[in-house]
Order: sequence, then C-alpha cells, then structure tokens
Amino acid sequence: MDADMLFKQSIEHKEEFWKEQAKAIQWFEFPKQILSKDQNNYPQWYSDGRINMCHLCIDQHIEDGFGDQTAIVYDSPVTNQKKTYTFRQAQEEISKLAGGLASLGLKREILQLFICQ
Repeated sequence: MDADMLFKQSIEHKEEFWKEQAKAIQWFEFPKQILSKDQNNYPQWYSDGRINMCHLCIDQHIEDGFGDQTAIVYDSPVTNQKKTYTFRQAQEEISKLAGGLASLGLKREILQLFICQ
C-alpha cells in the first residue's frame, strides 16, 4: 500500500484507520473509543486507552536489542554543548528523574508516565 492510499484511508475512514494503527503498539488498556469529544467539543484520540510512552520510546528498544545505540542527541548552540545518550543511558537518567520526583511526593499515577522498566 502506498502513502497516497494510506493518507486517503486516514481521511475517509478516520476511526477505522487509526484503530488499526493503534494495534501496532503495546497498550496497558487498548482504547474502546478511538475518537471522541471532550466537554468543550474538542476531538480526543484514544481517550480511554492507557499507554506507557517511556516503555515504547526507551524500554522497547532495549528489549529489542538496541540498548547501546544512540537514542538522544543533545546539541545546544547556546552553550556549545553536545552529548549523546544510548537507550540504556536514557533509561537510567529517566529513572533517576522519576526517583527524584517520587522523593518530592509525586504520586504513582504521574510517575508511571516517567518510569522506565
């Protein structure tokens, strides 16, 4: 299937298309509502789904054997600093951040957004 066909499907059959795309990633709870509206009539995608972005962005790559590959490149023209992080290094730094937030009293529900397994 080419890009034009995918684009056409994503416009003409939004919910069906994006439900299929959502199946390609791991969810804690797969959404029952693909597209809904909030109290202000603003579109909400996957509003009742639960996902861990840290797992998908960092942990999954480590599990797939890419832990020593570059995950993040920090390049600041302001400070003239450059630094790279592998997936493993990023996981360690994110876990430190989560630990620091927990020590300040941040609750588990919020920390789940940060904690890498």
